[in-house]
Amino acid sequence: MASLRPLLFAFALALLAAAAVSARYVKQLDVDVDTPVYRVPDDVPLHDESLRYVLRWAGVPVAGASVTFEPAVGGDGLDFDVSGATHPALDWLFPYRFWGAGHLNTSPLRPDRFVVDECTWQEHDRTEIRFPADASPIRGLRHRRGRWKQYEFHSDNTYDIPSAAYLLMNVDYAPGAVFELDTFTGKSRYLLRATVAGRERVRAASADRDAWRLRLETRELTDDDPDGRHRETDVWVSPERPRRLLYASSKTFVGAITLELAGEGAATPSGAPPEAVGAP
Repeated sequence: MASLRPLLFAFALALLAAAAVSARYVKQLDVDVDTPVYRVPDDVPLHDESLRYVLRWAGVPVAGASVTFEPAVGGDGLDFDVSGATHPALDWLFPYRFWGAGHLNTSPLRPDRFVVDECTWQEHDRTEIRFPADASPIRGLRHRRGRWKQYEFHSDNTYDIPSAAYLLMNVDYAPGAVFELDTFTGKSRYLLRATVAGRERVRAASADRDAWRLRLETRELTDDDPDGRHRETDVWVSPERPRRLLYASSKTFVGAITLELAGEGAATPSGAPPEAVGAP
């Protein structure tokens, strides 16, 4: 079920702690990468919305996920939260849950913070990311198996997964256009390359819909292998702004994994987001 995460986190993963870490492990993630600076059009509306998704493996439902967006109260940008869980019928084999919450600034677009909790049978892992407004390093903090690890680097053009997704779904498209983003997951940096394939019809939320299809490819920038690891995913997004992810498909060695929009509606309160606690 490890292949569950890339698609579920086609929305988002990771917050950072600015707190000093007493966790004995700090890894520098500075790499030589040069990516263009992109701008989201000023007329993209901020909106309250909740989207529900179903994830299938070889056509069989294995998990569900939801994403909620709300304009930040008294400030710039969007607050969002994400959650997901394996299907109840699979919980005896591999119970997996995740909850995430964060904020991104939109004028101009700039990632701010994101935190994710993941739970399986006996593990509860946490990832925190924070993008400072000053010249301090971007920091990722990971808690796994009772140990905190910190990752940090300097960059003025790096995104977390939620802000990268927001950017890619709201820039201007043209067939053949290519976008490249330096993306941080909390412990690794990836070069995300998105190529606009064109307009197609896709089935989502029990209806045939017009959509843009994008081919996503990722390559790890901080892996010891200079070629990194490559993954490919096709995503279909609605043509009107604010765009929505309608469908996604990725071929893996265990079969095809798909993510489909199942429902949409007004945002509903989901409780307080996880707090960024940092290392003890």
